[in-house]
Amino acid sequence: MMAMLIKFYGPFKERIGKNLVEFNLEGEIPLTEFSKRLVSQFPVLMEFLTGDKSFDILNSIFFVARRGTLLGPEDTVRDEDEVEIMAPVDGG
Repeated sequence: MMAMLIKFYGPFKERIGKNLVEFNLEGEIPLTEFSKRLVSQFPVLMEFLTGDKSFDILNSIFFVARRGTLLGPEDTVRDEDEVEIMAPVDGG
């Protein structure tokens, strides 16, 4: 079984204490399920959730990108993916 590679940036890297981790998945799962598993494995990420701590709002707290493309709730991730977890960027 392959392991997904996850790169953390900004405050996530600081709180988790490393910028690269392996994450075990079984095949392909929806991004919303991935977000739940990620927070389950790294509970410190709960600090970045607001409101009622709903996993449905994870994308407003951090962004997930695969090969430079931001992923949305309708996307899926696979065990062979390399994804990046980063904070939203303000600007205009």
